[in-house]
Amino acid sequence: MAQGLRSRPVDALVPLACLTLLAACADDPTAPRQQTAPRQQTAQPKPEPRAVDVAAIAADELVELVLDECHRRLRDRMQRVTATVAQGDDRSTVFAVLPDRVRVQRPDGRFLLRDGGVHRLDEQALDEQDERRVRQLAFAVDAAAFGPLHRAASCARVDDVTFDVTTRDGATWRLRLRDGTLLPAELRCGERAATFVDYRCTNDTWVARALDVMGLGHVDVTFDSADVTWSDEFFAPPSARAPGGDLRMTAPGAQVDAKNTTPKRERREATRYVVLPDPGDWPARVDAYRPVYTELLRQRQKIAGFALFWRQDGAAWLGVPFRQRPGEAALDVPDGWTIRDEPAGFELNVHPADGDLAARAAAGERALREELQRRGLTAKGPITTQPWLHLHRGAPSADDLAAPTVCVAVAIE
Repeated sequence: MAQGLRSRPVDALVPLACLTLLAACADDPTAPRQQTAPRQQTAQPKPEPRAVDVAAIAADELVELVLDECHRRLRDRMQRVTATVAQGDDRSTVFAVLPDRVRVQRPDGRFLLRDGGVHRLDEQALDEQDERRVRQLAFAVDAAAFGPLHRAASCARVDDVTFDVTTRDGATWRLRLRDGTLLPAELRCGERAATFVDYRCTNDTWVARALDVMGLGHVDVTFDSADVTWSDEFFAPPSARAPGGDLRMTAPGAQVDAKNTTPKRERREATRYVVLPDPGDWPARVDAYRPVYTELLRQRQKIAGFALFWRQDGAAWLGVPFRQRPGEAALDVPDGWTIRDEPAGFELNVHPADGDLAARAAAGERALREELQRRGLTAKGPITTQPWLHLHRGAPSADDLAAPTVCVAVAIE
C-alpha cells in the first residue's frame, strides 16, 4: 500500500438516497417556553478531504483507491441510478444504466438515449437542441457517478496528480485530482469534460454534487437512488415498442422490476474462482479473502463479484470469482492456489427478501431445490450463496448481516 494511506472500518450499507437528506431539530411545541437570550449560531466547519501523498501511489492502484475513498459504500451500485440535474429552476430527472442507456424526463418532453441514438418518447419531433441536451445530461450524471472510473481497465500516470484512465470500451479519460487528495478535480475525454466544483460528504463517501460540464454549464446533481433495476422495455426505443406500449416515467427511485424473489433462469458468464476452505467465521474469512483479492488486483484480473459460499463433499468452501480483463495477461496462478473454471451457461437464481443472512440462504436453497424438481432440471454443481458483502474492507457488522442482499444460485444443464 502506498504511503499516506490507511484502512478504515466499513459502516453498514445504506440507501444512496440517505445522502440527500438533511436532519433538522425543532423545539417541542407543547413544552412551556421560557424567555432566554438568543443563542449565537455557530457555523459548522466544512469537512476537509483526507490528505494523501498521491505522487507515492502506483498508477495501477490509483483508480481502486479513488473509488474506495469516495464511493466506499457505493461500490457496484453506481451503474443503475436515478438523479436530478438542476440548473437554477430548470430540472431534469435522469434514469440511467450508465453510460449509454438513459431516459430523461423534463417539463418539455421525455427522451431516450440508447445505442448511440436519441429519441423523443412523445409525439413531437426531436430537434438538435434536444438531442444535444440529452447527451450532455447523460454525461453529467455519468461524470458525477465517476462512471469512467467504475469502468476502468487500466491507468497510467501523466504527472503527480494527473492520470490517463482507459475504460473497457477503449476510451481514454484524463483524470486530474485535487492537490494532495484522492478527490477528482476533472474528467476529460475529447469534447466531454467535467470539472468537480463541490462534493457532498458523509463519514466515508464523497459524492459529487456540483459540476461544470462542457457545453452545459454549471449543474447540481442529486442522486435519488442507486442499484435500481428496470425491465428491458423501460429503455426500448420507440420503434421496438408495441402500439400504445410506452412505459411512463416512474418517480425517482421507483423500481419497475426489483430483484427476483422467486427462482429465475438466467444466462451466466464464464467465470473462474479461487477456491478456499471456508474458515467459518467472518474475521477469519476476511483474513483468507484479502490476500487473494490483493493478488488478483495486482495481476490486473477483474474481480467478478462478491465472495460465494457452498458445501460440497462434506466440506465448506469460499470462492473468489474473477475473470481475465480484455487485453491483459491470464492469471499466473500462485503456488498453493486452487482454481475452479465455470463455463458460460445457465443458472437458476433467487434473491430472498426476508430474514437475516442465514435465513435468506436457507430460504433460497429451499426455493431452488423445489424449482429444480418442479421443472425437472438437473443441477450442474452445488448451490451457492453470495451475500453482497465487501470482505476486502473488513468483517461485516451485525447490521450488514441482519438484512443483506443475497443471491442464491445453481448452475443447470
